[in-house]
Amino acid sequence: MGLITLENPKKKNVISSKLISEMLEALNEIEADNNLRVTVITGSGDSFCAGYDISELAGAKSGREFYPRARNIHKLFLEMEDKEKPIIAAINGITMGGGLEMSMACDIRIAAESAVFAVPEIHVGLLPAAGGMTRLPRLVGVGMAKELIFTGRRVTAEEALRIGLLNKVVPDNQLMDEVMQMAKLIASRPPISIAVGKYTVNQNIQTDIYSATINESKSLIKLLDTEDTQEGLNAFLEKRTAVFKGR
Repeated sequence: MGLITLENPKKKNVISSKLISEMLEALNEIEADNNLRVTVITGSGDSFCAGYDISELAGAKSGREFYPRARNIHKLFLEMEDKEKPIIAAINGITMGGGLEMSMACDIRIAAESAVFAVPEIHVGLLPAAGGMTRLPRLVGVGMAKELIFTGRRVTAEEALRIGLLNKVVPDNQLMDEVMQMAKLIASRPPISIAVGKYTVNQNIQTDIYSATINESKSLIKLLDTEDTQEGLNAFLEKRTAVFKGR
């Protein structure tokens, strides 16, 4: 498992240009390490990530000047979705704005009971424009997404689970243990199948049903040509545990 910890607890691990650069580098290092099959992102202190660094936002002289920085945020989150290795968000506390948008770019979200969520940008006349207006309705539905965006209200971990924003909520002191268990379970599966599955699901939620079924068939054909899938099929028939090697 590759672990990325956001380390700026005094500022609630806010997203900055520096953090974006460091995260891209860390993600690339994990992706290149064949010994690692799952990435986990978490925060230090009492926060996962409290959003974008407002000092950078307020320092921009115009919207046009800030545009390249906004695209850098999108680049990071799109890279997270494009990586072959699955990413688990271990959400340990305050998760606001860009922090919530970061968690939504992860494949699985597990949160501590004390975690709290919001897209509060409306309070300062802005909107969650780092993927929040795209990924949020896909996770919780259009009506709920609009409610959260228009009101900026806070959501508890329990409500976040109920509306589909989270996969699981656990006691605070069990968060990393639960995440590790999930990471180990995923790591025990054939990595090529995981990568193809991640790609196909991400593509299919953006396309029509006919094209999506074609994508699924192509995925199946691709996997049938891998050693891991043949090993899995043979192990099933021989009633033994499969040994997957990522080939």
